[in-house]
Amino acid sequence: MHGIAGWFGSFDKINDSQATLVAMGNKIFNSKKNSTQSFISSNFNVLHTDSTENSNLAKEDYFVATYTGNPHWSDDKLQKEAENFGHARALIKAYKEYNIKLLDILHGSFSICISDTKNKKILLAIDRIGIQPMAYTAINGKGIIFGSTANSITANPAGDSSINMQSVYQYLFFHAVPCPHSIYNNQKKLKPGQFIMFDDGDIRTGHYWNPDYIEDTKSSFTELSNKLMSLLKTSVERCNIDGNAGAFLSGGVDSSTVSGVLSELSSHKPHTYSIGFNAAGYDEIEFARTTSEHFQTVQHEYYVTPQDVVDIIPTIAAFYDEPFGNSSVVPTYYCAKLAKENGTNVLLAGDGGDELFGGNVRYAQQGIFELYYKIPELLRTSLLEPLFLKTPMLGSIKPFNKVRSYIKQAKTPMPDRLQSYNFLVRTSPEDVLHRDIFDAISTQAPYEVLRHNYSSINSNNMMHKMLHLDWIITLADNDLRKVNQMCSLAEINVQYPMLDDDLLDFSTHLTTKHMVNRNQLRYFFKRSMKGFLPDRVLSKSKHGFGLPFGVWMKTYKPLQDISYDSLNSLKKRNIISHTYINQLIDKHQHDHAAYYGEFIWVLMMLELWFQTHSDG
Repeated sequence: MHGIAGWFGSFDKINDSQATLVAMGNKIFNSKKNSTQSFISSNFNVLHTDSTENSNLAKEDYFVATYTGNPHWSDDKLQKEAENFGHARALIKAYKEYNIKLLDILHGSFSICISDTKNKKILLAIDRIGIQPMAYTAINGKGIIFGSTANSITANPAGDSSINMQSVYQYLFFHAVPCPHSIYNNQKKLKPGQFIMFDDGDIRTGHYWNPDYIEDTKSSFTELSNKLMSLLKTSVERCNIDGNAGAFLSGGVDSSTVSGVLSELSSHKPHTYSIGFNAAGYDEIEFARTTSEHFQTVQHEYYVTPQDVVDIIPTIAAFYDEPFGNSSVVPTYYCAKLAKENGTNVLLAGDGGDELFGGNVRYAQQGIFELYYKIPELLRTSLLEPLFLKTPMLGSIKPFNKVRSYIKQAKTPMPDRLQSYNFLVRTSPEDVLHRDIFDAISTQAPYEVLRHNYSSINSNNMMHKMLHLDWIITLADNDLRKVNQMCSLAEINVQYPMLDDDLLDFSTHLTTKHMVNRNQLRYFFKRSMKGFLPDRVLSKSKHGFGLPFGVWMKTYKPLQDISYDSLNSLKKRNIISHTYINQLIDKHQHDHAAYYGEFIWVLMMLELWFQTHSDG
């Protein structure tokens, strides 16, 4: 629905700047339906697309600035400038005064582009959590090409549209291509809180922000709880709720919290939107109804069918700028579509609460594995490990097998241990990949991504490191891409109040016991919401927003057909072993349909993406 595309510098392959900008813009979030603003000069060309027709591009002297998202300023003068003349004008004013330090006082969701054509400089940056993306191709001494989507850069004649096979493996491992990598060669994506500066031929990247975990052990529970509720209200108010705003409502703690705060702040009953499934173990719509009744929202529901999945799969695969393998894109799209058809113009999403406040099961699980290291090392290495790891006959005895599994996982260092149930960990990559691909890539590259992100904060606390890792891998690389793009496909604006900068900062001052206390996930947050959220919602087990794809595919012939046709086409690319694809289909049919169905989805979406992107 909105985005930025352009380049800075001189590129021989670009003959028509206007036509190139249009081609790049047409690749951004279905922007053929959007209005555009552009600036064209000899060495800097930028286009901004925006379906709301806002003025998001400003020119002053030899400065040009544009942005996407919903930013705000902690500097009162700049905030007033933005309110009176727009954020693009405020960006120019801030750059003149603070240069790159303006990022310290710019908050909210944003991607920005500021150029100084006189001094041959350009600054690109995205927000602290990566809500607004930015991809780029930088060429030292020559220039930089950039865009809100990866394929906007490949639409530029100077961009590289060849596929990076190492990134294909990253996709298979993570079910998305993790930043800073791209599916295309010679292209990267900015990471959350990162900037890139092109300065007269020199290129510099860095992080203007990283979380600083300093636990607050002085404030009382009541003080912290009151502050949390105040911050939640402020974050929802910042989401442009003056119009016809509604909310995703899955029935979980986060979407229920956002819906409740929205209800309190709205002058009318807000609309909430929920998705159901006629499949055992997947439908949570009763919890959504409980929340809706509690806060008296106007509830809307839609039950996704197997045919709905068949109908939308090709469209979703084509819409993504890079292959994306999270099957919950389907319910996300149909939920956003339901809201759009009902006239809602802003949809609030609850993403982020688990990653800020300790709600993922792995946070408790990894603490249990760490208990292994409280056993004296001599006892571990001389008795337990030889007995359970090197005595094959014990493997057939169930209790001993569980202990062996525990020790094996505990011995795997963090963060590698988090991938214990990954398809490409439980099955050898050598068996999954075609021989030529296996020989050409590094199977250790995904672990390098994990290890770098895990260790990139100033804390030795395992909980802090896991939270930060999830901010990048789970949120920026996965959940936000899912919701952003599906809301764009449905042509509706989405906001994330749980990811407000002030809430981010607040979460980094909570203690680890506030996060997980005696294996109780989100201990502080849930206790704080006692009396605000329904008890039934607070006590429910974590479920998620999954799609029963594997279960449905087992019996619904049209879903089988599109899946198997895609896998057979994928065989021709010699990326995945033909033998493994056959084995995967057999395991899905005769073993665990839901489990193996998920990897079939990942492979199917890869093939369908190839068909609409790399195949021309």
